[in-house]
Amino acid sequence: TYVLTDVWLSAWSNAGSGEDASGVAVFFGLGDIDSAADNRAYLYVYIGLFTANALFVVMRTFWFSYGGVRAAMNLFRAMLLATMRSPMSFFDVTPVGRVTNRLTYDTDILDIIFVQKSVQAVASVLWVASALIVLLFTVPVLIAAIAPLSVAYYVIHTAYVRSGVQLQRLHAQSQSPLVSHVEESVGGAVTIRAFGAVRRFSEAFATLNDTTIATFLAFVATGRWLAV
Repeated sequence: TYVLTDVWLSAWSNAGSGEDASGVAVFFGLGDIDSAADNRAYLYVYIGLFTANALFVVMRTFWFSYGGVRAAMNLFRAMLLATMRSPMSFFDVTPVGRVTNRLTYDTDILDIIFVQKSVQAVASVLWVASALIVLLFTVPVLIAAIAPLSVAYYVIHTAYVRSGVQLQRLHAQSQSPLVSHVEESVGGAVTIRAFGAVRRFSEAFATLNDTTIATFLAFVATGRWLAV
């Protein structure tokens, strides 16, 4: 409906300038604009297409938002129950920061980022598909250029996924020691100050923080590389 709105504006302009009515206008039973009633008919169709586009956007956003909330609730409930029912040996070998990271960062990704990226991905796919249909319908010779470009994009995207997934995994893993260090520092603040180890803990925090930022910047850089 987004592309069809632009197509209808083009048909409306052609009909108003005295050119032959386009196939879209004929499909809706309209022709050249000879009176104010014809102009209103084009306007009503445009309003209908615009309203349909807005409704589709609202429905798409609501569907992804509602699904993301339900998925986040189910994931958090399952992780919390699994954590509470784990034996003590699990906590002996698993850092507290890793458990906290899974119960906070992962659910935040599902609540916010995943929903946003999903909505954007669906919208982008529909826009690209609509644009390709319009281009191939008006200029069929473009298929000779689109085919090799699609192959090149697939190769580049495959190379990005191989590195991007690993960098994102490293970033997620680098956050666990940082969270553990912060929790241990806050919980043992009195002991740390009593033994004069504030500087040592501060330097350890700076090192872990630098590692986390470095992995995040590397992950973002791969995304910018793909965009370029």
